[in-house]
Amino acid sequence: MNKRLTRIAIVSVACSLLILLLTAAIMPTYADTHSADAMWVDPGSISVTPSMVGQRFNATIWLNMTQDIYGWQTKLFFNYTLFNCTNAGYTNGITSSYFKGHTTTAPGAAIDNTRGTLVMYESCLGSTDFIPGPHNDSLIWAEFNIVSVPANLNTDLNISREAGISSSANTWVVASDGVTYLTFGAYDSVVSPEFSTILLLVALMTASSGAIVASRKMSRKKLK
Repeated sequence: MNKRLTRIAIVSVACSLLILLLTAAIMPTYADTHSADAMWVDPGSISVTPSMVGQRFNATIWLNMTQDIYGWQTKLFFNYTLFNCTNAGYTNGITSSYFKGHTTTAPGAAIDNTRGTLVMYESCLGSTDFIPGPHNDSLIWAEFNIVSVPANLNTDLNISREAGISSSANTWVVASDGVTYLTFGAYDSVVSPEFSTILLLVALMTASSGAIVASRKMSRKKLK
């Protein structure tokens, strides 16, 4: 009876944690969305482990505006001791997907891995063109190389919220008149350590051991 209870306990715990592992592995991921007016980094959270040093991951900046717009700029801060920005571009090639089908001024990425910044902007050409709102689409993608993953990792890919408007040092969206700067929310991406498979296996072993001890105690009580 004792052996039978032990086996049942082990199998039950193992099956439960196996389902947990499989669920984590096959769980689909969805692009983050935010109500207009907003600019955000997708994905909203990124999990990394020390074994990922030297590997790369991508992030995309999206924009959702209810109003007509003429242009935009985004400035992204990142911790250069943890990541280097290796490449960046517009999501529709020479333009952003947001400005797809329009001729734009889009000079490319300004990457500074000594200060941890990425700046990109885009605007329509001429005085009559604009992107009608409401509209929701992606602006840029950025590729980052993982340099270090400390145990106490807690950092963001942070959209600039610096005071004032500057063509060289801020994030902004300008209205269809090419003059008025619009207000919008900005949402970052949180980078944190991953709850790895190794930790789940440790939890499995601990839970199994606990189940064995509990079943043996139950058997002893019945014998008494």
